[in-house]
Amino acid sequence: MAKKHRFLAGLQQNPTKELASEIDSFSNKQFRLPLIRLNQSINPFRLAKIAFHLFAVAKTLRTLLRDEQVDIVHVSNINDVPFAALATLGTNTKLVWMVENPERFNSVNVAILNISKIDGLIGTSNAILSQAINNGVKSTVSTTIQNPYDDTHFFQEELSRKEESSNTVRIGFAGVLCDRKGVLELCEAYLALTKRLHSAGECNPRTELLLAGNGEPDYISRIHEVSKRIPASHQIKLLDHIKDPIAMRSFYSSLDIFVMLSKMEGLSLAMLEAMATGAPSLILSPWGVDVIQNGVNGINLTSDKPEVVAHELMNLIKAPAIRKKIGDEGARSVRQKNTPSVIAEEVVTFYGQVLYPTKATAS
Repeated sequence: MAKKHRFLAGLQQNPTKELASEIDSFSNKQFRLPLIRLNQSINPFRLAKIAFHLFAVAKTLRTLLRDEQVDIVHVSNINDVPFAALATLGTNTKLVWMVENPERFNSVNVAILNISKIDGLIGTSNAILSQAINNGVKSTVSTTIQNPYDDTHFFQEELSRKEESSNTVRIGFAGVLCDRKGVLELCEAYLALTKRLHSAGECNPRTELLLAGNGEPDYISRIHEVSKRIPASHQIKLLDHIKDPIAMRSFYSSLDIFVMLSKMEGLSLAMLEAMATGAPSLILSPWGVDVIQNGVNGINLTSDKPEVVAHELMNLIKAPAIRKKIGDEGARSVRQKNTPSVIAEEVVTFYGQVLYPTKATAS
């Protein structure tokens, strides 16, 4: 793309200072749109409210597209697609949707997406892109572009890794503690692991399962119920106080193994951050296969059944040299493929394919 790139950001009326500052660091201009969060409902008043805001946002966005001569509108939330489609109707502006999270591709959503006429469809993993396409979502061109991670905050710190706690193997997870993330399944797998260690008479090493995140009270209580069944010298710890990137880096750096058993995922940012710090990662397929070469820079789990996960955990616990080799290779691989600069180049290349689909097909 020969001409200079300009990035314009449309935010809600009252964004947080942190969000506005972060967006301002890479965009040429910021604009405010009358966006609100609306719960789905068939209540006539709510439907009228949705229609009013749909018109207001589309009108504001359309004026922005005209005045700023925008080539591409890039959205990452399924609810933003129809707003952007209305604004681009009858213009030369292209619509790109990046599918970052699992979505409900029911008949109504797919119909609305296809009426919106998406020009470019991006999935953050092959699995999530295939899900959209297989459910009937259409676009002129499509591709997979992985998520980037913040390489200014997440990197390997060899001197900090586990020096002070060599007698304890720390297994960790980071994210929302909920059913979609498979956290209860992870706790059950950890229980199976501790029983194996206990029955084998292997009191050393001690182990800990560290869960960095929070969730609904009912789900947390179910985690506590599993925790009560853990044998002595092993424990599950909930860490709901870790918020900022520096604290998260310290958390990842303290782990011997990172595990994620998500039932549905785009491309986990927590996985990328953990790998960047050198924590060997076990990820339930197919949500990690785009990044992880099994046995090389991580482990792709074929099942979330407790005994299967416990078996892989036991293998890594007994092999610290293999853990280090996998962790080092994981950090190297995400540095090569998932830094913001690398992903930005892939996005710009795809924009060119969206703007000139004939040339993209010919090449």
